[in-house]
Amino acid sequence: LLKSRNPGLIPDQIEALLKLSAEDRGAAGWDRYFGAGRINAHRALMLASQEQATLPVALLRSPIQGQTVHAIVNLQGTAAGPGFASWKMHYASRTGGWILLTSSTQPVVDGPLGSLDMKSMGDGVYAFCLTVTDTKGRNLTAIAAVLLKKPMIKVLSPPEGALLTLPNLRFDWSDLAGADFYLFSIHNAAGQKMVERRPTTS
Repeated sequence: LLKSRNPGLIPDQIEALLKLSAEDRGAAGWDRYFGAGRINAHRALMLASQEQATLPVALLRSPIQGQTVHAIVNLQGTAAGPGFASWKMHYASRTGGWILLTSSTQPVVDGPLGSLDMKSMGDGVYAFCLTVTDTKGRNLTAIAAVLLKKPMIKVLSPPEGALLTLPNLRFDWSDLAGADFYLFSIHNAAGQKMVERRPTTS
């Protein structure tokens, strides 16, 4: 429908026009329940006219929607194009409000848009929102929700209560995906450390 009005539109521009022309619902702006709002086809067609379809691009390439992350999230994408003025990157948990991570008035084309160290944050679903503002004050957004799951150690063997002998000792472990560094230690009944070692294989 929009390409019939303006055949030169590319997919990113069509997505931007649909979001920009949507009727806001729920909380002001984008929200997790209504997204950008309800589609307004008539308004989108008006915006798709040749003289008004030159819009900047808001595109998140990394992380992707639904991705599982472990610690540090590096954000990549595009915030640039005709009429570009500025961009902002926000993040939020499932229950919290949007928190500004970074912003700039410099365009970015398929490049870094900031990073977030999530090591001290609780496991769960988080969302990242890139907002690009054009010279007319219009906002275009790109959203990606991710699952934060930090590494955990599960000792598979030896079983709890087993009699250990040194130095012939073997540990099996799992769930270390995303760990930058890990080690294990063995303590005696008095709490004294007997062994501390960084495994070389898993």
